[in-house]
Amino acid sequence: MQIRLFFVLFIAFVCRLSLAQESISLSIKSCADLGPLLEDSVPEQPDLFDSVGQFDQLVVSKNSRVLWAFSDKVLIRKYSIALGSSPIGKKTTENDKKTPEGLYSIDGKNLNSAFYRALHISYPAIQDQRQAQARQARPGFDIMLHGFPLDPSSRYEAQLKHQSSKDWTDGCVAVADHEIDEIYSRVDLGTPLLICP
Repeated sequence: MQIRLFFVLFIAFVCRLSLAQESISLSIKSCADLGPLLEDSVPEQPDLFDSVGQFDQLVVSKNSRVLWAFSDKVLIRKYSIALGSSPIGKKTTENDKKTPEGLYSIDGKNLNSAFYRALHISYPAIQDQRQAQARQARPGFDIMLHGFPLDPSSRYEAQLKHQSSKDWTDGCVAVADHEIDEIYSRVDLGTPLLICP
């Protein structure tokens, strides 16, 4: 009886150790911390998707066109994204078709958007407003993380561009509709969003 109990406990320990080794914990505080993600050396943990609650951090790499979703510093999902149609460089001015860069948060949820589900990004932050004021310009507003447009003709065009990895937004971050469903349901207001070049 004791040998059987020991064997069961040993197997449980080995399984737990194996899971812990597969889940790499990351602390992404700035764009300088993206190395392992960009090298694709951090595996997604899709098997944890159903067991984790909310995503507690989102990270975007504009150059790689990827959004990573974390829970407790563990990478849970990786999404392909589209950006503003003029993606190089950070957003500085209204209508420049650029996507912001920096640390923001999700500060609103909009089901009545012109796009399929939209999460509002806290752009412009105070530093963005000050920089725009110094240039006597407007920084822009209504930057979102969203799905495809609801308008049928715009939707079709956006889907074609998205499938061929072309940027199509006015400065927002876009994912496919089924992906924004996942993100929308697992992100609370205040969730940090780091957008890197």
